[in-house]
Amino acid sequence: MSQEFIIGRTGNQPFKIADAYSGVSHQHARITITDSGEWWVENLSGPNGNGVFIKTAPDRFERVEKRRISEDTIIRLGENSFKSFTFMAHRAIEKPGNYAYEFLELRSRFRLYKSAIAEAEEANKKRMKMANTIMAIFSIISVGIVVGSFLLGKGITGCSPMLFTGLVATMSRTLFGPKTEHIKHLISLRQSEFVCPVCGMPMTDLAINNLKCLSCKSS
Repeated sequence: MSQEFIIGRTGNQPFKIADAYSGVSHQHARITITDSGEWWVENLSGPNGNGVFIKTAPDRFERVEKRRISEDTIIRLGENSFKSFTFMAHRAIEKPGNYAYEFLELRSRFRLYKSAIAEAEEANKKRMKMANTIMAIFSIISVGIVVGSFLLGKGITGCSPMLFTGLVATMSRTLFGPKTEHIKHLISLRQSEFVCPVCGMPMTDLAINNLKCLSCKSS
């Protein structure tokens, strides 16, 4: 049998949305779970209302009117502000006060996050090794040009090709050197992405792995 939940400050969802979240309508959204197990979210606030948003990337929410979602989709009711309310779709079928599912999902995402950083760092090591190898090769070539120039009696005037080899060596470091932008972006997301699903405070690595918030003691 399909299930339907009206989400809002006076909705029938099994969790409370306080009046302090004034960006949330009394009946803001509908979550439907079909007989076949599909999850859907629908905006009930109207085209001119505060809207329903689903998280589509670590730092991106997309406004939707009606969209198929999954149980672990993050939903925000209202524009991004202290007046909006954010929750995981799973909340609609969970007992009040039980956040085990959210903590497990948080730990799973955190492990993927740590793996992404490790992969990026390993890729940078390989790029740096390649850049250093290319620079070493062209350094040897440059030394050979200098020695050859003096042996042929051309002195320093025969060293002009060194300008080219030096340019190539510099370009190799630019082209094959480490790319830090992606890692910096991942690190910048750390505090905002991995927060307690109950109190919203940032969680330490240890707290995430132990599935327990150190701030509100939820688990």
